[in-house]
Amino acid sequence: MKRRFVPLFLVLSSASFLEAKDLFSFAPLIGQITPGVVNIQSSETLRREAGLDLYEHYLGGRPPAPGQARSLGTGFVWDRQGYIVTSYRVIKDVSNIEVLVNARSKNLAKIVGVDAKTDLALLKIAPRDKLHPLSLGDDQTLRLGDVVLAVTNPFGFSHYVSSGIIAGLGKLTGQESIHLLDTDIAIHPGKQGSPLLDTRGRVIGMASLREEAMYRNRNVVVPINTVKKVVAEIKRFGKVKRAWLGIVIQNILSHDELAYAKDPAGVHGVLLSNLIVGGPAHKAALQIGDVILSMDGQKLFDTNHFETALLGKEIGTKVKLKLYRREKGYLEAEVTLEELPENQELPTDGLF
Repeated sequence: MKRRFVPLFLVLSSASFLEAKDLFSFAPLIGQITPGVVNIQSSETLRREAGLDLYEHYLGGRPPAPGQARSLGTGFVWDRQGYIVTSYRVIKDVSNIEVLVNARSKNLAKIVGVDAKTDLALLKIAPRDKLHPLSLGDDQTLRLGDVVLAVTNPFGFSHYVSSGIIAGLGKLTGQESIHLLDTDIAIHPGKQGSPLLDTRGRVIGMASLREEAMYRNRNVVVPINTVKKVVAEIKRFGKVKRAWLGIVIQNILSHDELAYAKDPAGVHGVLLSNLIVGGPAHKAALQIGDVILSMDGQKLFDTNHFETALLGKEIGTKVKLKLYRREKGYLEAEVTLEELPENQELPTDGLF
């Protein structure tokens, strides 16, 4: 007896086919996200010197009228109290900032604080309408290849959506060493400050347009865990107070980077490659070559984990470090954190 097989598409009703079609669309999710993505409009008054204007003669000797330089960008609602997160570069050196919510409600904003290193700015508005804060995720759960969405509102009258993947989980080195995510979503000036979200609608980072990243053809995102800590610092102090240990560290990629293959640290921990004389770690008798395995009981895997663990620590408090030192074995050390000094010639790559 011959068996007959009926194609699956003949079994599906037209209604169930439409339901299945929605499984491959982000439209329902985007509809929930867009109320929390706002447009940032900023302007700066430009005053030109009359003596430098070539057409001053034709204006009857009157100085030329001041002009306006405008900047457009995206931000997102942090909470219902009116806090808005955006890129520092969107509001840098401007005199007026307006936040457009739901494409109809224009609100004057004040700058609560900024952090140039992470390219973050925290604004505050007195909202006229109900705000819709976005849900926040955890960038520590991200994997290479995870699908992400970017929702932008660069012009104020319409939202735009891009999709891509997490392309890198590394660090941007150079003048400012900082942990950033990479994506294959192109980031242009209108996208800076926009949220990057996972497929459940949770913010996992903020798009950042950095010159050093552009030179390397990288599209970078500030991780949401970093954003959380920077926002908390700005709310409390108006700026980010960075605690430091006075050390330069690097990742341990293999046993070969240690002097002896018998060292048990393996690829776990970070290697202390330099010390700042007179710094907190130097005072606590740490040594070049030490492997830092954990901080306050939190296991460390690379410099990104170290940076995340240190960010938000109180200046003046002590952190407990578990170390492995050659020919000494496992050790523990307590280091009193100090505030990162400014305007000093210090190494920037790997400095903590």
